[in-house]
Amino acid sequence: MTITQFNYVLALDKFKNFTKAAKACNVAQPTLSMQINKLEKELGVIIFNRESKPLKKTKIGKKLINQIKLVITETSKIKKTKEFYIDMFSKKLSIGISLGFESIVNYLPIKKLNNHNTIKIIEDKKNKLLNYLIKEDLDFLITDKPKNSIDLISIPFYYEPLMVLIPEKLKKNYNKKITLNDISPLDMIIQAKSNNLTKSIYNIFRNKKFKKNIISSNLDTIIKLSDRGMGLSIIPYLKVQELSDSIKKNIHHFKSPYPAREICFVYKKTNLKKDYILEILEIIKNELKKENFFSDVKII
Repeated sequence: MTITQFNYVLALDKFKNFTKAAKACNVAQPTLSMQINKLEKELGVIIFNRESKPLKKTKIGKKLINQIKLVITETSKIKKTKEFYIDMFSKKLSIGISLGFESIVNYLPIKKLNNHNTIKIIEDKKNKLLNYLIKEDLDFLITDKPKNSIDLISIPFYYEPLMVLIPEKLKKNYNKKITLNDISPLDMIIQAKSNNLTKSIYNIFRNKKFKKNIISSNLDTIIKLSDRGMGLSIIPYLKVQELSDSIKKNIHHFKSPYPAREICFVYKKTNLKKDYILEILEIIKNELKKENFFSDVKII
């Protein structure tokens, strides 16, 4: 039995006439008759009483037609779901990245996402992106752990160590591997307090006073100024991987356990792309494993 045969049966039930039913189905009348006969033989029952004028359903035919209607309805749902997903996945994927986590872009599987016409990456403040996520203007967000929400799922997937850039002129004051207690906040320059990294630094040093004569919202600017000797700066591990070798030689690890920040993958519970975006998370995690994966960390 086939869906086509079921549609022929429903057409005949509607029009009570083989010729009209065949016309509605865009097939020849003998074809429609043959397929309905074939279905009846397969089921071992007569669906229509062909002797009656107009055509009537048999008693069992009524029950079968009611069941056929349910099957066609469910089949239609399957088609609509398929079409919805094809349409949904062919249009765009919207990714949010909270300020301070921009380096994660290097680990997004962009090549594997090329089946999308548009990959939209939005970098902005965390709270703004969370609002986008709840409104379903984003598919997922990469950020630090948000406050508990009944609407969102948050999955920690990487603990990123923080490192310190010590310019040549200040190196004599510090060992290669240092502790947080070794650092004087007054030697440091930091970003404006507008993102996760800056908040993490304030947490590390318990809101001590920092150099206030240099303030920038751009981490790259802070790194350049720090490398030129203007002060120490705290740099996330993934950002360090982007730096030139000349700057990397001034990067120092903290002693173990490394101070680190938790990076989370956040999405809305009701997102229809849930399975798909979780596949993306697994790809990102595998990409990060190619980097140094740190287990001896202290989340700050």
